[in-house]
Amino acid sequence: MFNRWSEFIYNMNKNILKIQYSARNKRLKNNDMTYQEFLKSDIWKQTKEYVKQFPEFNCCFVCSSTIKLNIHHMTYTKMFDKSLKKRKQGLICLCNTCHNGVHIISQDNNYGLRQAIKKYKRARL
Repeated sequence: MFNRWSEFIYNMNKNILKIQYSARNKRLKNNDMTYQEFLKSDIWKQTKEYVKQFPEFNCCFVCSSTIKLNIHHMTYTKMFDKSLKKRKQGLICLCNTCHNGVHIISQDNNYGLRQAIKKYKRARL
């Protein structure tokens, strides 16, 4: 019974990730750019500069490190919103170490980012 339930959760998480990335890619396509081009775009540079003025973006959300920080998308729904405030809502700050750890957990378990962060935080305790 447990194996079937685990398989169900795994597949459900996998489908959620596909939907999230599909939505992101659709937004990128509507704006005629790839994700790599988006990361080099003025809209992303402007967003990063804006969020850096807030305390929660001056340290890692997981470990509170202030070294080698990344602004990371939790969701892509507001990535092209005209309002900087709204763009900020889908972002989180992670250091390189936690960023890599969260992505490994996310990929290995087909977890969404929120779920992977929770699991990674618990593993660090």
